[in-house]
Amino acid sequence: MTIQSKQLIRTNFNIVISISFTIVLLLFSSCATFKEQGVSNVENADENNSITYSFYIAGGLGNTSGIPNHDLLRRFKQELNKASENSTLVFTGDNISPETSNWNVDSLLIQQQLELSAAFKGETVFLPGNNEWKSYELDKIEKVENYLKEVERKSTAVVPNNGCPIDHRVINDDLDLILVDSKWFVSNWSRVEDINSKCTDIVTRRRFMEELEGYIGDGQGKNIVIAMHHPVFTNGIYAGNTTIKDHLTPLPVLGTIKNAVMDLGAFNPEHVNSRRYNYLRIAVSALAQANDRITLISGHEESLQLLKGGGTHQIVSGSLGTKSATKLGPGRITAIGGSLEYNGEYAFGDRGFARLDYFKDGSSKVTFISENDLSSSKTFSVLSKMEAAKELTQFVSNNKQIEETKILDDPKDYNKSWFYKSLWGERYREYYGRSVEAPVVQLDTLYGGLSVIKEGGGHQSFSLRLEDANGKQYAMRSLQKSALKFLKFKLPGISYNTQDYQDTWLEKAISDFFTTAHPYLQLVIDPLAASVDINHSDTNLFYVPKQDSLKQFNENYGDELYYIERRPSEEQANYKGYRRTIDQTSGKVTDYESTTDMIEKIKSDESYSVDERSLIRSRIFDMLIGDWDRHQDQWRWVEYESLDGEKEFMPIPRDRDNAFPRFDGKVIPFIQWFVPSSRNWETYDNDIDNVKWLNLSGNRLDRTLLTSYGPEVWVEEAKAIQDGMTADVIDEAFTRLPISVQDETS
Repeated sequence: MTIQSKQLIRTNFNIVISISFTIVLLLFSSCATFKEQGVSNVENADENNSITYSFYIAGGLGNTSGIPNHDLLRRFKQELNKASENSTLVFTGDNISPETSNWNVDSLLIQQQLELSAAFKGETVFLPGNNEWKSYELDKIEKVENYLKEVERKSTAVVPNNGCPIDHRVINDDLDLILVDSKWFVSNWSRVEDINSKCTDIVTRRRFMEELEGYIGDGQGKNIVIAMHHPVFTNGIYAGNTTIKDHLTPLPVLGTIKNAVMDLGAFNPEHVNSRRYNYLRIAVSALAQANDRITLISGHEESLQLLKGGGTHQIVSGSLGTKSATKLGPGRITAIGGSLEYNGEYAFGDRGFARLDYFKDGSSKVTFISENDLSSSKTFSVLSKMEAAKELTQFVSNNKQIEETKILDDPKDYNKSWFYKSLWGERYREYYGRSVEAPVVQLDTLYGGLSVIKEGGGHQSFSLRLEDANGKQYAMRSLQKSALKFLKFKLPGISYNTQDYQDTWLEKAISDFFTTAHPYLQLVIDPLAASVDINHSDTNLFYVPKQDSLKQFNENYGDELYYIERRPSEEQANYKGYRRTIDQTSGKVTDYESTTDMIEKIKSDESYSVDERSLIRSRIFDMLIGDWDRHQDQWRWVEYESLDGEKEFMPIPRDRDNAFPRFDGKVIPFIQWFVPSSRNWETYDNDIDNVKWLNLSGNRLDRTLLTSYGPEVWVEEAKAIQDGMTADVIDEAFTRLPISVQDETS
């Protein structure tokens, strides 16, 4: 062998040694471990701050491997025995064994958990986990639920039940609890027999997100706990964190390659990177950005963890059955539109349980107890105390009756170049920059006096929910829409990095898209609807200055134009605009329902029906005004009961943001060619270009509800609209527009 060959071999050997050493260093620094980490953050209990509510969190007893730790279970029972009535015990899933057809063992495990909590004074909740869904048959999934019903122990149940994915509890004035069956979300529904057969109001993941968003919105200004089996943040084995032993099995390097492939490929559906699990993490973490006082409590990982990211905290309860490795390092959730980084604050790969305490000042702490040292515990701060209400600035009314203003102040937002207009059209930009006169209103005197309840949940406009002394509610919506709110609804990941999209071309393009809708023509819709006996809310335009009645919302609301209109509710039952389809001589209005709740009632009780003729007339009216956005959330329903006990739902169309649209410009036809879902964008003019596409968003609801009549009834209802909506009616309706836009718009 030549000297050069020996030198080459020596060089290659040194390279291999260096690479191997680097891999070993990375391996040791990045691997998960069973050791306790993050103990430097341990806090002492604050005896001067009284506990107002506690959550006891444990799970995984069904995954017991080998001999159970009776000392740990005894310590858990002692902790529960000391609990007050102001507490909830959450078994976080995997409460039964993973083996199918094993009910003898499963029932013993449930009995064991009932014995552990026999003296517990609060509510006991069994969350479904992986093991509860092991049969892939809804009837068998409900076996634990049915068993607990037979036991009839007070305040003990599987929640959510009936195969439903979500439940909501108001604990007190400062705390809400949202319970989620995360296995429902991450499962392959094609494999689950009778999935969604008993909980038909939430049958899509998008619908679940809307429900969760609503509950989070209802809890604005409060602490919120979201309990579900699968954690959103984790640094455990399901996040791809493995031990050194895993890397050495079956052989060194081969084990590392195997783990890397499994991690990147996300072949395990319980892995955080798997498609449906990752979608769940994105959905929950993005919606949680609306409230910085949300704490997630979960099981799944058989380790004790406390993590934080984006203002949201995650507690992983550990397991009473077995343990797995974890680490303290950072993690990330990546979505279209942004990414959210999180960090571990405490991690311990040991069996144990947790207690989450909320205090009088709104703060919270979590205490972990592990089998490693049952005589002591580790306590960590979670939420800081709630800020005291800011001292509100006093606003003095200037007594103006009329304000002259416009929606957009910056000419760059509505004065576009001729080339831009040739591509994207004239739209209604001019009206957004035109000054109009509107009545100045003080909320404490409007309609007998209105107060702000909370922010609304719209995905485009800034809105507030208002209420009078009798409980009648109103919606206050800004005429200026938010492109960022719309983007966050379409791409949840944008919630992580909203500031990155401010003043970008994307925000400006969506803001300009909003000008396809005329900003003031909503004012004419109610009088037109009234002329043909269609139920509708009244919509009135006001200039709302900043004022004491807006309270803490003065920072983001006021000093601009708003629509204020009634919200359909039981308290508004006597409002004549919601009674146009009702026989005034008999029967009564019993309630108002959303489309989802209305359909659920129809399915569950044959005494319910829909006033199809009224709905047909409303749908023809939608086409008449060119309203292309008529999905199911654009409707509310009057529940009307006749003297003979028949119950009928009558439609109330709402949200007329997209009536009388204008989609001119050369680019729109090309977009519609490649994006079929945009083909319902039709300019309002003398003709409807395509009736099928105009009704795209309302098609599914039409097919569900309009089944009793043929085309002749549609023709009859169209003629009724022709007869009722005379030229005089139309002229009178258009007098409701601001004077500066009346002539040209008419």
